[in-house]
Amino acid sequence: FEVGLIHGDPHPGNVFAERLETRRYRAALLDWGIVQRMSDSERVGAARWVVAVLAQDRVLYVRALQELGFVFEQNAHPDSQAFQSFVELSMGSCGWMFRDSIPTSAQLYFLEQLHKSQDKQEKLDQAQGKMEELGGGKILNKVPGIVL
Repeated sequence: FEVGLIHGDPHPGNVFAERLETRRYRAALLDWGIVQRMSDSERVGAARWVVAVLAQDRVLYVRALQELGFVFEQNAHPDSQAFQSFVELSMGSCGWMFRDSIPTSAQLYFLEQLHKSQDKQEKLDQAQGKMEELGGGKILNKVPGIVL
């Protein structure tokens, strides 16, 4: 975020702690095959997206996606079951990506809550007969290149 580069594969095997002469440490990243330069506005949007995911703030999450260049279908109304399902499932999946930034003691609880939320959403969708809408309905119209 400081210099505008995003590393697309920051798993534990690609991140090391480098000891400095001052006896402090800094992150050292390996495997620079998937790197993208981000503009200032993309950096702000990505920071908001991370905060929204970790805080489970649905409104900020949708705004951050739009700020990053995601375009929702005109008929994808925020109050619709399909839109809400998209937000719940995608935000939950994004939260799972950040699991290593959550203290270990909270990871299992987070995963349990994610599964409960997804199960609850599935039951609601089935009860309201919305599964066809979710499978055939389109929520996103455009995904920005920064994500790809």
